[in-house]
Amino acid sequence: MSTLAQPALTSAGGHWLLNPGGERSQVIGTGELLGAMRFRVALQTHLAIGNSLQLREHVTAAFAPIDRLQLMAQLPFILLQRPAPSPEQGVGRPWAGLRVGLLSPEWDDPLWLAIEGHVGIPGLEQAEVLTRSLLPTGLAKVSAGLRQGNDAAIGLEAGSRFGAGLVELEGGVSFAAMGLHWGGELTTRGSLSLLNGLRGFVEVLAGIRYRLRPLELSLLGGPGYGLIPNGFSGRVLFGVSFVNPAPPEDEDVRRRERVADCTDGTPYLIEECPELDRDHDGVLNGVDRCPREPGDPENQGCPWPDRDGDGTADIFDNCPGERGPSNNAGCPPEDVQRVVIKKDRLEILEVIYFEFNRADIKEQSFELLDQIAKVINAHPELAHVRIEGHTDRVGTAEYNRELSLARANTVKLYLVERGNVEGARLSTRGYGFDRPLGNNDAENRRVEFLIISMPEAVDEGP
Repeated sequence: MSTLAQPALTSAGGHWLLNPGGERSQVIGTGELLGAMRFRVALQTHLAIGNSLQLREHVTAAFAPIDRLQLMAQLPFILLQRPAPSPEQGVGRPWAGLRVGLLSPEWDDPLWLAIEGHVGIPGLEQAEVLTRSLLPTGLAKVSAGLRQGNDAAIGLEAGSRFGAGLVELEGGVSFAAMGLHWGGELTTRGSLSLLNGLRGFVEVLAGIRYRLRPLELSLLGGPGYGLIPNGFSGRVLFGVSFVNPAPPEDEDVRRRERVADCTDGTPYLIEECPELDRDHDGVLNGVDRCPREPGDPENQGCPWPDRDGDGTADIFDNCPGERGPSNNAGCPPEDVQRVVIKKDRLEILEVIYFEFNRADIKEQSFELLDQIAKVINAHPELAHVRIEGHTDRVGTAEYNRELSLARANTVKLYLVERGNVEGARLSTRGYGFDRPLGNNDAENRRVEFLIISMPEAVDEGP
């Protein structure tokens, strides 16, 4: 490769292209766009030090004619380049591009998401003229950002740069915060060339910003490794930006326009349309604690947690830490369940057997009671379970009430002493034949477990 060709390749490299219009990160797109009719103009002084030394001045500009479209441009001027080709000063490769916003928290989306494309315009850089390197370079990428509180965001971008003899993959991750006046950024980014052998670079940049509208000052720098052909070991950027201030009422006007008719199927702000149901779970926005995520109406529109991800909500899962089918109460198939958690009771699928006319539990029911104890212990949110005893119609009403209470007390004693259930979580009642299920005596002889305390509604929303 000739000496004259090197600057052309280096100036086209991804490390020179900044993020015009960046409200948070100066070098990584977060999917965020300027508001309609906003613009940002910046002057960035860029010093790269290592195997080569380059000093550049970048003029960047961004303008958003409408909410979801941003036009961008960057014009670099080479002030110093050592070792110096001929000439060592002049105009670098200009870039022009646009960014299209797909998602934005301003439209009540969970994140920013944008696609963008840039073209490196050939012919102005003097080294390109001398080497007749007059083919354009293209860049296509997608960027996304996730807001962290009101002031910070995590940004991610990935894309590809292409041109004559050039195919590169590039990407980066940033964490940036911008308060009322002060902000900061931590970014890692890199690229990988896919032609003429795998080559690339990676760098880590950190910096601060000071904002006093409409002006901003920024300082960003850090080490890099592997940049070719004129690799550097670090760079520093110092910038001054001007951002036209938006009229204070602009955002309110846009919000009113977006929610004017609160029509389902069109963009709207949840808090402005309480009578709609954004997540279509049957709970209106105004009372839905998780309006962006379908949930249970009995949990105020929020989904119940499911730690093991088996499709059975934890509050109804007999084995909340093990995956299992829902028809086995969320437990592995080999562990056959005889207890089902309902919203108001523990439903037992077998009968608890007692000695005739006595409160002694038959041994054949021990395994069922062990499982009941295991379920109660696995669900500390079941603060109070009432054990209710019932009998058939044989005998006097008073005797049956006493017998049913004695049997309920025996079950409680078993659960406490052999099942290690806290006694304070259990209470007993004996109803005798006062609450029959029907005319079948065998069906009426039963023990029921009523859930008196269930968990409060769980807010799983943002």
